[in-house]
Amino acid sequence: MIIFRSQGAVFSHRFSPHQQLGVNFSRVIKAFIIFRDEPGGPSAYFDKLSDFTNIFGSAVYITQTLLGDGFVVSYRSAQFRYARIQCEV
Repeated sequence: MIIFRSQGAVFSHRFSPHQQLGVNFSRVIKAFIIFRDEPGGPSAYFDKLSDFTNIFGSAVYITQTLLGDGFVVSYRSAQFRYARIQCEV
């Protein structure tokens, strides 16, 4: 778990890129090894958007993007406020 501290707020980032990589790797294994002989083959497996691993992988990606963007915005706004105060003095 990574914790970011900025302006008294604490951002906890529980979803790492490794989790998303693991979910995608498990989908590839399922598609090309487990479901290779199913009708339609691996492409039919990847077309199932309601599969739990697809939904979970998308949720992890969206969560890490929002947390990362929020951290960058708060960090840059704190830098801007500090630089502006420093110039006025």
